[in-house]
Amino acid sequence: MLAYRLATLGQREEFLSILRLEMSDYFERASRLMEMTWDQFVELYRSRGQVFAVFKDDTLAGYYWVEVRREVMHLHGIVVLPQFRGLGLGTQMLRKLASDYPPEVNAIELGVEDRNVRAKSLYEREGFQTVRFLPDLKFTIMQKPLRDRLASPSSEQESADDG
Repeated sequence: MLAYRLATLGQREEFLSILRLEMSDYFERASRLMEMTWDQFVELYRSRGQVFAVFKDDTLAGYYWVEVRREVMHLHGIVVLPQFRGLGLGTQMLRKLASDYPPEVNAIELGVEDRNVRAKSLYEREGFQTVRFLPDLKFTIMQKPLRDRLASPSSEQESADDG
């Protein structure tokens, strides 16, 4: 069973270090195109969304960083620590996000480097679809629609009245 807790300051810093290490090649390309320094990224990270620490049997197993903007939950980063990879924790984390989203959210959006075939395959299995490709970054933006939130109460009532 997994437990999800808001990350402590120390855990947030650890997650930031992991992100820097795991996305160093990508960040160099992206920062040139976006004209963003590492320090500017850190400021963005510290000021937007929430970071959660994920525990398996009381042992830290991973992190994710999300931000809700309008009707979309942006999954900025997700990491399963190496000793927990291959156990389905990434899948469980994505499913938790899809089941526990705020009422205003209609979709979950994330980005994935094209060379990360394993992650992209996981996202596709979990219902994410490509919505945009950024060739300069070799990066794909994917979304998972949360359809049960898309039906308005009035349309449900109309269907019940028709039957």
